[in-house]
Amino acid sequence: MIDIYSMGNIFYAILTGEMPFEGQKDSKAQKKVIDGERPTGMEKYEEDDDVAIRALISATKKCWEQEPGDRPSAASVRDVFKKVLDQMKVDNENATKEKSREESKEESKEESEEESKEEES
Repeated sequence: MIDIYSMGNIFYAILTGEMPFEGQKDSKAQKKVIDGERPTGMEKYEEDDDVAIRALISATKKCWEQEPGDRPSAASVRDVFKKVLDQMKVDNENATKEKSREESKEESKEESEEESKEEES
């Protein structure tokens, strides 16, 4: 069985660059968790438009639910991230296609302008 709460800790570390309750004694950190307190530091990312960051924040909070039965399974966390990554791939492919179309239009425009100049000469 996977320790989902610890999975949240890993997500937190990826996002913030620090371990939860870093610099505090283990006993003090454990008491905070038992009392329902969670590490701070993710707040500055909560308004970020990046879908991957939003997914990390959401997964972290779900993994940190106080009651273990309220936490998601590892498979459901995986499925959410897979869906996000698949959507990011589609978005990236669409952006690449759009950029390519714009570049082609620009090249066609430049060629037309050059042909017009040659005809005028």
